[in-house]
Amino acid sequence: MKQSAWIVLLFFVTLGVALWALKAFDSAKPGVTVPETAAPVAPGAGAELAAPDAEPKDEPPPEIPTFAEPVRVLLLGEAHRSFTAWLEILWDFVPQGIRWQAWYATPAPEGVRTQSDALPALTAKPVAADLETIEVLVLAGVDPTSFPADFWARVADRVKSGSLGLLVATENRFGHATAIEPSLATILPVTGAKAVTPAVRGGDLPGVYKNPVSLRATAAGTKHAATRLVSWPGWSRKMWDQQASAQADGRWETKFCAAVDGPAPDATVLVEAQAGPTSPAAIVASDAPNRRVLWVSGFFDVADGAYRGSKSGERFRAMCISWIAWLSGDRV
Repeated sequence: MKQSAWIVLLFFVTLGVALWALKAFDSAKPGVTVPETAAPVAPGAGAELAAPDAEPKDEPPPEIPTFAEPVRVLLLGEAHRSFTAWLEILWDFVPQGIRWQAWYATPAPEGVRTQSDALPALTAKPVAADLETIEVLVLAGVDPTSFPADFWARVADRVKSGSLGLLVATENRFGHATAIEPSLATILPVTGAKAVTPAVRGGDLPGVYKNPVSLRATAAGTKHAATRLVSWPGWSRKMWDQQASAQADGRWETKFCAAVDGPAPDATVLVEAQAGPTSPAAIVASDAPNRRVLWVSGFFDVADGAYRGSKSGERFRAMCISWIAWLSGDRV
């Protein structure tokens, strides 16, 4: 009996150490469930779409991209919110692949980490020169007027040269201002983002929905490297449809998706908000050669259930890491 007790004790000690190493006890948001670790995709595996006739019979796990070299990511935001916290948690699941720093106009609460373990915390607002070591820039609800014109000019130049990937994650305050910033307007994959102000007293707000609407991948989105959940298009389609279903485990739904005129001529809509006949664009990717830009809306305000469902969490993690993999050129 004593020997059995020691074996059981040793098991739980080992389990605790393993969970601690995976940061399973960390939480940036009370009640958020950090998803189980899925097996990563080996370099090259899943970089190309699998043949439809090779699709497995049983549902495969979501594919977590790996990175040939560590990718430097800079996130800019007005405030540390649940969505940005979630991104940072998910990036930490590939610590050797994604090294990130974040700057918030309103300082993050005390004790909240704003960088990965491999990098120091930022001590000042980034300037144009700081962009030279960055491979992916994430604009997470940041006011573009808080940075000088030369900063955005350098962002646009590097994106056009293919040396910088840009993720624009919009919320309801600064989508319009971002879309009309002169330099950014030359590289964004959308046109005509509307300002979220009532058209008339008591009128509807552009992109704001009374009831949540689901987020669903287009045919292109089930195959694109930034939004496919697995490299088998059929299974990727099924997974996206499940997350859009009213019966989904952690349905992907939102009450806001930035209203835009449409995709730019050299862009493709990957995900839509299912808001009636218009189906506003939620994720749009640039198609221009060597230009990697993602416009992501709706997910910033995704319903709380998306953080909690077991399958939802695993799929959400795969997608968010895929954004970085495609923007950095590590996934095609």
